[in-house]
Amino acid sequence: MFTALFLSAIILVSGCGIGAKSNQGSGSTGSESSNVPLIPDKSDEQSGNNDIKDNTSDTSVNEEPIIDNNESSGETSSNSETDVPNIQEPSNIGSNLSQPPDESSNIDTENPMQNQPSGNGSSNGNGAASDHQTPERDKRLSSQWNIVDSVAKAGQRYYNDYFSKSQVGTNNGYMYNYSSGRRVDINYLVELGYLDSSYINSKCDIMLFLSEDIKEISNAYVNEAESGFTVFSVLRNPYSSGNYLMSSSLKSGGLIDRTSYNKLLNDYSQNHGSVSRLFPDAYEYGRIFDFIAIHTGKYSDYYARSVFVDDKYAFVTASMGNDTGNIKQYILRRSNSIWEVVLSGIENEPRTRMFVNRALPDFNLSMLPDWSVYDYGDSINVYRTDVLLSMVDRGMFSDASEVEYICGAGNYYYIVMKNQIKYIAVKNGDVWNFVQVSSNYDAERVMEEYISIPPDFIIWDK
Repeated sequence: MFTALFLSAIILVSGCGIGAKSNQGSGSTGSESSNVPLIPDKSDEQSGNNDIKDNTSDTSVNEEPIIDNNESSGETSSNSETDVPNIQEPSNIGSNLSQPPDESSNIDTENPMQNQPSGNGSSNGNGAASDHQTPERDKRLSSQWNIVDSVAKAGQRYYNDYFSKSQVGTNNGYMYNYSSGRRVDINYLVELGYLDSSYINSKCDIMLFLSEDIKEISNAYVNEAESGFTVFSVLRNPYSSGNYLMSSSLKSGGLIDRTSYNKLLNDYSQNHGSVSRLFPDAYEYGRIFDFIAIHTGKYSDYYARSVFVDDKYAFVTASMGNDTGNIKQYILRRSNSIWEVVLSGIENEPRTRMFVNRALPDFNLSMLPDWSVYDYGDSINVYRTDVLLSMVDRGMFSDASEVEYICGAGNYYYIVMKNQIKYIAVKNGDVWNFVQVSSNYDAERVMEEYISIPPDFIIWDK
């Protein structure tokens, strides 16, 4: 009886307004208005599979070591002119083993490594050496070149093998497996069988840089076919503290000077101060949304979900306009007092971390949440009408205008009434259960009691 009396009134009431920033100033509240029906007709509801997307490509995998117990049988090379560890020539212990190249094939026995490229090549126009140029090698560094060549090839094979089934990216310039939480170094490659144990003391670093950045370095030799993330091995020149040997799997990168290398590491550093969550009353909170409005060209109201910042970047989740299910994610970069949107569309990416890491290698990935909007995309606001009707049946409100906000994903919804009473709705079979919460932060805590990684993006940050 109660439902019959109020249902028609509810359907006719327009969607609730939002406490949003004014177009005139940062962080102030705007008018409460909307033309989106709060409870649409059932025929307008989203249909199809309401289950959460299975994002297998972003799932951590158990990386079992591919260890081969065969030992290297080559004779140990000696080098009386340097204290660099003697590396054995490893025998073939399987398809995963990286074989050092024949020393005589790439060594110029007459000339040392030159600072200028050889005359048979040409510049690529940006100061870096072109694909046709091959660095001349000092015969004293034959052992070191064997190391960097072999390590680069092994590292690239690992990256190719694990990128699609794990989360392998760059962390401060070093190759890093975010799924296992481990830096991909020599020891790791030896454990997995990609390198022979004779390489353990080689002191060679395994880096993951964008090839485009390496091509900008003078005297760096990069194959023109290489683009995007590429594995590079780097070893200090034992005869000069001012430069490093660098190689990729396709090209011996040459000697790069210490200044260029340090700048590269600085450009890839993800350390930009501590990460914190901004509260809605913070001064920068409103300013960030002002700059998002400049970027989108839409000066409409918004429902903010969360804003995380360090000293360089901000990561924002919000729904713009009156549709709470139209969730967007942005990364902004700060230059002095100006914020600029440098990455958007993050909500559409199944491998969020790797998408951000490749686009912004110096972005601190700890700013990203554990949940993914993409994983819940098909289920966002699908059950909104069911939740509201269930509330009406239970007498939780008598008029649709009493509801200020509602958004949900999967089996969880967050509802805010105009009188600021807040609820978390949890679906149990065909029944919706409601838990009253004291704040949006309390709502996050309650959801964690039901699911280990709750969809916090449904909660209005107010």
